[in-house]
Amino acid sequence: MSTVYVLGAGASYGYTASPTGVRPPLATALFKSFFELDVSGDLGTKIGWIIDYVKDRYGVPPERFGSFDMDAEDLMTALEDDIERHVHRIREGPPYEDLSERINIGRDISAFDQTLFMFTSILNEMVNGPLYENYVTLATRIGPDDAVLTFNWDVLLDRTLYEVMSWSPDTGYGIRFESIFEEGWRLPERPWSRQPALLKLHGSTNWLTRYLTRNQMTGERAFLGYDRQTTAVTFGVETGDDILNPRLEGRARPRPHSGHQPFKPQDLRPLCFVSGGRPFDAFNGRFRPGYAPFTYFYSPLDPNDEVPTSPLIIAPVRHKTYEEYAVILEPLWTRAAQLLHEAHRVVVVSFSFPPADVRVRELFKPARFRRSIEVVNHYPDRPLATLVDLVGTSDDVRIVASSFSEFLDRR
Repeated sequence: MSTVYVLGAGASYGYTASPTGVRPPLATALFKSFFELDVSGDLGTKIGWIIDYVKDRYGVPPERFGSFDMDAEDLMTALEDDIERHVHRIREGPPYEDLSERINIGRDISAFDQTLFMFTSILNEMVNGPLYENYVTLATRIGPDDAVLTFNWDVLLDRTLYEVMSWSPDTGYGIRFESIFEEGWRLPERPWSRQPALLKLHGSTNWLTRYLTRNQMTGERAFLGYDRQTTAVTFGVETGDDILNPRLEGRARPRPHSGHQPFKPQDLRPLCFVSGGRPFDAFNGRFRPGYAPFTYFYSPLDPNDEVPTSPLIIAPVRHKTYEEYAVILEPLWTRAAQLLHEAHRVVVVSFSFPPADVRVRELFKPARFRRSIEVVNHYPDRPLATLVDLVGTSDDVRIVASSFSEFLDRR
């Protein structure tokens, strides 16, 4: 009898063994969590454009940014809305006449990208420690025909499955990666052993792609690329920052001129990061040692174009851009729907069915045969009511525990 586990953010929130002393953040505590981490003082972690945007948009001066506590989804949605206004203005006119308005396009795009990288950095720092006991227990109970569907980006469960049981990221994610980084880039293998599926429907911090951003001039989605026919001379300090003042570092260095290539979903080449304990090439030399499997300070360069990579995750905005990653994620959603439809037992842990996540609700269609749906949640009223409404009956939906630990202790 197959079981499908559906994990929300609260499933990882109970992790308290992080060497940082900080729990994996909820969206409402993103900035607070960041400033509690040592990585916030690392010059390789860039948040300057976020600070500038928050100053202009919300009137928070830079010296008070450390106390900024806006919900991450609200901030990234505001950034996305502002960028789309820029795009509409560029397409429809009238043209920008003030140079500062034109500069703000690049500022908003950079702030959006930096927020995604900051969120990834926070998660990598927090889970860079011992395995999570709840996930260890869960791993011992998952059979090869079971599956885990999660909307979390962190790699706590991934690490656990990798280290506790014979689970391989090469095929266990349900994705055919182009390359996998395991102390260097390698081609994926096809393990013969049966293993449970781990379907991360909103992406993962260790899934990478060639740096996907926006064109700084048009605001359109684009891949970062290098024009190797053109060289720009820049000055840098030992942190690798590009600067305009050569007095800080008296040595100029040529580098390929960065540019943008139009984004086409079919050009996405999914990559996977497994381990990188030895130094590897990262953007501006931002490698740091001491990271556990599946975590990193800064991701390695793309193996084909040697350009920076970015995490392949669905940004926490209200209108999620599933279509951009459809080539990679759509097969996972299709498989998730099939697994939920055919499962005899479904366990929904710490997922509250936010009203904006319409796509998630579509997964829980009524099944032809009877299945049990168990709810594990501190605040079960909304998920219980939502599930009853979706499956059309209350007979098969029940609350079984208020916390993940309580649920695991039942057996």
